[in-house]
Amino acid sequence: MADARSVAVLAGSRHCGDSKCGIGGIMWDQVKRLHEYHGDVPVEMRLLKLTEEVGEAAEALIGVRGLNGRKGSATRVMTS
Repeated sequence: MADARSVAVLAGSRHCGDSKCGIGGIMWDQVKRLHEYHGDVPVEMRLLKLTEEVGEAAEALIGVRGLNGRKGSATRVMTS
C-alpha cells in the first residue's frame, strides 16, 4: 500500500512535509482516497480493469463516429 508521499508523486506534486507543494486539488484528493480504498487490490487487476474501461470507451467512440463499416453508426441524429 502506498504512503502519502508516493500518492503525492503519482498526483504530480512534490511532498513537502505534511503539505503538498505544486499541483494538487480536489481531483488528486479523490485519487488518494480511491487508492487508499483499493490499495489492497493487486496492480495487475487494477491494470486489467483500467484496460477494460478504456476498451469500452474506444468501442463507444467507434460506434458514435460510425467507423465500423459492418455496424454503421450507433446514434441517429433526430430533427424536429
